[in-house]
Parts: sequence; structure tokens; C-alpha cells
Amino acid sequence: SYYIATDGYSPTIVDTNVTGTFTPDGSNPAGVLYCNGDINLPGGVDITGVLVVNGSLRISGSGNTITAVKNFPALIVRDNVILEDGAGLEVNGLSQIGQSVLVDSGAQDVHISVVGSLFIVEGNMEDVELSSNSSFEITAAPDKAAIEIWPTSGNALRWTPASGAFFRSIERQTSS
Repeated sequence: SYYIATDGYSPTIVDTNVTGTFTPDGSNPAGVLYCNGDINLPGGVDITGVLVVNGSLRISGSGNTITAVKNFPALIVRDNVILEDGAGLEVNGLSQIGQSVLVDSGAQDVHISVVGSLFIVEGNMEDVELSSNSSFEITAAPDKAAIEIWPTSGNALRWTPASGAFFRSIERQTSS
């Protein structure tokens, strides 16, 4: 379950292979999708909301998009994000990966774009090897990465990056 102020909601439970379009509704206003294990995005998946993966996220096709709703993150992955040949993912919002971003050996035409912020808890991206026709772009966008949090008592607090931590147009691009 998750909460907006004091109201509780249940996420939509998804299995290991997600396809189609997902949008928030009255019973799940943040559009939270939850998978208890590894999951695959095979291509053409459009999520408006939050994808929470209690395992690894594999991207095996192109045209996958995750767009956060106001005051919620876009993507939370406990383990790794694994990119196969032809993988494509666009994330608009705050993203957190527990381990590393991995690219399958020999993968070509891999394109990842994160507009917001990307946090990697324990791993790294330093070992990501991209082919000449691939790209990994992270664009700092504090307005897309900010989320609202509620302390145990009191008024809602809006999380924003520390002063000076983000500049208006920081872009980090990795491409070959």
C-alpha cells in the first residue's frame, strides 16, 4: 500500500512481462505498478506513474516510457537495470536503482534517457560499454525529480535538491 496524506491506496500488481499502457485511476491515483521479482519491458510500454521492481528490470525492446505523476518518483528498482540489444527507455522523473546499470555483451542500438535525476544506491554506471550507435543521457531536471513527503506529524514538505547541487542545464551524456 501507499499513502497520499492519510488516504491509503493499493498498487497495480504486474507480472514478469509488462506490455501496454498504464495510467492512474481513482483506485490508484499515483499509478503505482509493483512487481515482486524481476520484470521485462519488451518495447512499446507506456507508464504514467511509478514502476516499482523488487528485483531487476530488463529492457529488451525500444519505445518504453515511464513518466512520474506529481509528487511521486518514476522508477524504483531494487537490483539492476539490464539493457539488451535494441533496448530503449525514457524516464521522466526521479529514478533509483539499487545496484547497477548493465548492458548485455554485444548489445547495439541501446538508448536510455533520464530527465529528472538518477540515483544508484550501491553500484555504478562506470562499466557501461555502449556501441557507437547507442546513448545514455541524464538531464538534471529538479522540477521533474522533486517529490513531496509528509513527516510523521506536521505539514507536507517538498523535497528539492540542495542549493547549488543542480544547475539549470546540466546534462551528462555517454555516447560512443
